[in-house]
Amino acid sequence: MKRINKLGLTALTAAMLAISGSALAVDVTKNVTAKVKVQGSCVFDKHSTSATELNFGTVDTTTVTVEPTATATVYYNCSKNIAYSVTVAGGNDSGGSSFLKDAGGTNSIQYSRTVTGAGAGQTGTGIGAPQEKQVTINGSIAVANLVDAASSGAGLDYTDVITVTVTY
Repeated sequence: MKRINKLGLTALTAAMLAISGSALAVDVTKNVTAKVKVQGSCVFDKHSTSATELNFGTVDTTTVTVEPTATATVYYNCSKNIAYSVTVAGGNDSGGSSFLKDAGGTNSIQYSRTVTGAGAGQTGTGIGAPQEKQVTINGSIAVANLVDAASSGAGLDYTDVITVTVTY
C-alpha cells in the first residue's frame, strides 16, 4: 500500500511540474516590415552611346551642288510604367522654320529638320531597362539657302541647339 501511494505521489508531482513549466513559458513577438521605395525616372543614353550632333560638315558655297544632309540619334529610357511625352525643338526656330545662325546671330541659314523614331512627339509608358527608345533627327540644307550664306576664308560656323525633352 505504501508503494501505491509513492507511485501516486510521484505521478502527481510530475504532472504538477509539467503544468507549472508550461504555464511559465511565454512567447513575445515583433513584426519587422521589409520595404523598398522604387523611384521612377527617364534618362538619356543610359546604355547606348550615340552621336548627338547634327553635323552637315564643311560646305563650299561656290561649289555646292548637292543638298547636305545629316542625322543624329538620341536614346532614352523610362522606368517601367512611367508615363512620358517627347518633344523636339530648335533654339533658332521661328515661324515654323529652323535656322542655323552664326555666333553673332546676324547671319542665318534655313534648314529642314524632321524627327522620327519611337516616341518622337508622342506619349507613352516606360518599359524599363534596358529597352531604350530613340529619337532620330534628320536634317538637310537646300543648296539655294547655302549659296547666299555669309562666309569667311577660315569658315564661318553656323549652329542651332536642338533640345529633345522627355517629360514624365
